[in-house]
Amino acid sequence: MNEEFTFSRNTKIIISIENEIIYEFLTRPDEEYLNEMAEQSIYATYLHLKNLEKQTKYFTQY
Repeated sequence: MNEEFTFSRNTKIIISIENEIIYEFLTRPDEEYLNEMAEQSIYATYLHLKNLEKQTKYFTQY
């Protein structure tokens, strides 16, 4: 997870795995919004990891 400063006093949160961006969003000082973005980030990460798991099942290493 990375945090970058953006326009004025905003911050962008970037969720990445092995240099691949999974999810990113601009923060706001609203607790409900941040909770929703956290849940969406977790779900996007979960889907990405499940996809990687599927890919490893399709490839047989010799």
